[in-house]
Amino acid sequence: MVLDLTVLTSGKKEKLEFEFEWTFEDLGFLRQHSPIDSGLFHAKGQVLKISEEFVLQLDYSGSLNFICERCLDSLEYASSGKVYKALSTQEDEEEEDVVIYSDHQLNLVEVVEDDILMNLPIQIVCKQTCKGICRTCGKNFNEGPCTCNTETIDSRLESLKNFFNNDEEV
Repeated sequence: MVLDLTVLTSGKKEKLEFEFEWTFEDLGFLRQHSPIDSGLFHAKGQVLKISEEFVLQLDYSGSLNFICERCLDSLEYASSGKVYKALSTQEDEEEEDVVIYSDHQLNLVEVVEDDILMNLPIQIVCKQTCKGICRTCGKNFNEGPCTCNTETIDSRLESLKNFFNNDEEV
């Protein structure tokens, strides 16, 4: 959703309210987290002119579907947030909470994308106690144990495996 700020930049209004719904068509901004798809997102807010500055106030909520990074099951991740940032036409290296707009146009979906990325956990899991999967057979440990032999022996030490099983006396 691109918001036209012309009524604010021309001085005709001091406040511009908006409300919209969307789903993310392109989840490329989440590529490191294995996204599946997007649920419906809802955003509501306003852009205010305070002195000669513009301020964005935005509340959003929605859901994203991911693959659990431990057990590979699908999960729904509820995402919501509040954004309060200054708007500028120039990038200022000292200001971190500034959203850049150009040609009197502000892309609100990009603002929400940035906020979602900043608030996502490093690892997205179905639950904090997720046990993952067996590396050998792929069994989900949340559903129960697998029957794989998990004993691994370093090939350099394999000849010592039966060292104490000899019946010979020394």
